[in-house]
Amino acid sequence: MSDLDKLVLNTVNEYATAVRDHLEALALLAESGAPFRPILALCRVLLDAAAHARLLMDAEITDLLRKSRVVNLKLRAIREEIMDPHPPGGESTRQRLVRQREQLMALAIQGGCTQAVTKRGEPDWAVEPRLAHNEAIHALLGPWGEQPWRYLSSVAHIQERSMIRFALGMEGIAPGPHAGAQAAVQAFPAILVCVEAVVAAQTFFGVAGQRIPDRLPDQVRAVWAAAAGLRDDVLRVRLGFDS
Repeated sequence: MSDLDKLVLNTVNEYATAVRDHLEALALLAESGAPFRPILALCRVLLDAAAHARLLMDAEITDLLRKSRVVNLKLRAIREEIMDPHPPGGESTRQRLVRQREQLMALAIQGGCTQAVTKRGEPDWAVEPRLAHNEAIHALLGPWGEQPWRYLSSVAHIQERSMIRFALGMEGIAPGPHAGAQAAVQAFPAILVCVEAVVAAQTFFGVAGQRIPDRLPDQVRAVWAAAAGLRDDVLRVRLGFDS
């Protein structure tokens, strides 16, 4: 196994493990009756992690495309650390990261990846094809997928969208019985993508222990849809009704 293949497997494992950890934390928060704000903020992290995990484990993409996605994620992380104004270890740490970035790009090119270029035609610290965070979510949830990502981001930044503030009683109005359902609606996209990531992980890594029951993903989606008050909508779609 090449060094690049090892990097791919390790990175996919990192994302799959992160999805598991965030999902477990979400369950603990929900069961404890915690306020909705931290639950929705965690769903923002879960949505991002699950979307990238699902794309990395996509069984229908080529190995080269999987490699390019992993390399871009690693290069982006290195770039952000290089840009830290006061990195631990000072300039020596920054120089080490620069060398690490150069080594990773050389490894990627050796593995068949193509280095991207800037609009000026200069070599860029990325490989083709690029994939932004919002594009990863678009790929799984369609063109409307960025909206829930932005809504959940507003919670993480403590500047919630007005609709969320109103529904959760943050505008001087009692939230009422529908606050929980509204929180479930906002969290639903993260749950949908998380289910896809878990199913993809079983295919990607194989089954060493007990296999996920075939009906379980649909059951999870159905239970969350019911909690969000969307079960009727799901049934209408299945029966072919437009409204």
